[in-house]
Amino acid sequence: AYYEFPTEVIKTSDGWTVKCAGFGTERTVNCKQIVDCTGGAEVVGLMGGERLREAETQPGSYLFMIGKDLSPGRAQCQRLYVHGADSTNSQTVTRANLTGRKSVLARLRTTLKKHGDVQLQHMQPETSFRESFRIVGETVINVNDYTSGRLFEDAICNAFYPVDLHTKTGVRPKKLKPGIVPTVPLSALVPKDSTNILVAGRCVSSDRLANSGLRVQASCMAMGQAAGAAAALAVQKQLTPGALPLDELKALLKEHGAILAGESMTPQASGAEQETATASQGAGLLYDAGSAAAVGVWKKGSSKATIGSSYLHDDNNGKGAKSLTFTVSVDEPGPYAIRFHYNIHKTRSSCTPVSVKIGEKVQTFSIDQRESDGKGFVLGTFDIQDRAIVTVSNAGTDGHVIADGLELIKK
Repeated sequence: AYYEFPTEVIKTSDGWTVKCAGFGTERTVNCKQIVDCTGGAEVVGLMGGERLREAETQPGSYLFMIGKDLSPGRAQCQRLYVHGADSTNSQTVTRANLTGRKSVLARLRTTLKKHGDVQLQHMQPETSFRESFRIVGETVINVNDYTSGRLFEDAICNAFYPVDLHTKTGVRPKKLKPGIVPTVPLSALVPKDSTNILVAGRCVSSDRLANSGLRVQASCMAMGQAAGAAAALAVQKQLTPGALPLDELKALLKEHGAILAGESMTPQASGAEQETATASQGAGLLYDAGSAAAVGVWKKGSSKATIGSSYLHDDNNGKGAKSLTFTVSVDEPGPYAIRFHYNIHKTRSSCTPVSVKIGEKVQTFSIDQRESDGKGFVLGTFDIQDRAIVTVSNAGTDGHVIADGLELIKK
C-alpha cells in the first residue's frame, strides 16, 4: 500500500487494528503482528511507546552531480550537509528539502561562474536523514557493546560500520578494530513492555553513538529480515516475538540464507580454499585467502591467482569496514619470511595496511599493490615460535585491496 501512512494503531484481543490514509484513500488493516520499519519508529510513537532523540541531531545530506558532459563516470558525486534537518513531520521534512535544493542551486551557480558550461547531471529527490527517534527496547545497545563486538545471548544478526557521528564540523569515523563484528539482539527490536510488535532499521534500541554505526543499509536489511521472520514465526507459534525459541528463529533465518550473528560475513570457502596451509615444491607454507577470517563482504577474482584458484578483493568499497585475518601456525620455531601474495594493477590500492602480530608485538606496513616483486611483497623476516596473526585491512585505501594469500618461508 504505497503512498499510505498509519494514523491510528489500536490494540485488539488478538493483534492490532491499524488505520491508514493516503491521497484519496482510507484503509483499515487488521493484523496479528506489526513490524515498524519507519526510520523514526512512527508506529511505536502512535501507540504511545517510549522513544529517544537528542535535542541536536546529525545533519541530513543532499547528493548531486555537476559535470561538463553527460558521459557516464565524468562527474563525481557531491554531498551537501543540510544542518538542522528534522524528519519529525511533513512540515520539517519540507523545510529540509527546500533547504537542500536551494543549497544545490547555489552550488550550481557558483560552479557555472567558475567553470563555465556545466550541467546538473543528478540530484536526489529528497534530503536524507541520519537520525530521528529510537525506541527504548527490552535491550539497549550501547557504544561499548558495539565497539567490543559483544555477542548477545539473543543475537540475530551482525553489524559492521564504524561509529560515524556527523556534526556541524564534519565527521571523524571511529573504526572498529580488526576482527570486531558487532551484533544485534532480538530484544533490541522489541519495544519495552510490548507484545506483538517489533521494529527494524535505524530506530533500533540503541544509544546515539551505537546508532551511528547501526543505521546503515546492510545492518537495516539484516534487522528487517530477522524481524520479518520473527513476526511470521510468532503467528505460527501463537507467541509474541520476544518469547520465540531462538533456535527455531535462527533455523528459519538460515533456511532463507541469512548470515547469523557470529558467523563469518564472507561465504564459506570450498575445495582447495579450505586448506589452511599446504606445502608445494619450492615454496614454504601457503595460506589461501579463503582460509582467512573475514569481516565485511569480499568478492572472488580468478585471474592471476598464485595460491589456490582465486583471490579476494574488497570491491573498492566499504572502506574501513573490511579486513582479512590470517592465523598462521608453524611446527618448527624459528625465523620465517612472510610474503603477502597479490596481483598488481593500476586500480589497486597504493597504501594497503597490513599488520603482523607475534606475541604482543605488532608491526604495521603500508603496501603499494600497484607494484610487486612478481608474487607480491615480502613483509620481512620474523621469529615465530608458534603462530603469527596477519591482518589485511581496507582502511584508508585508495583503490581495490587484493589478497591472494600468504607464504611462510623458513630461513
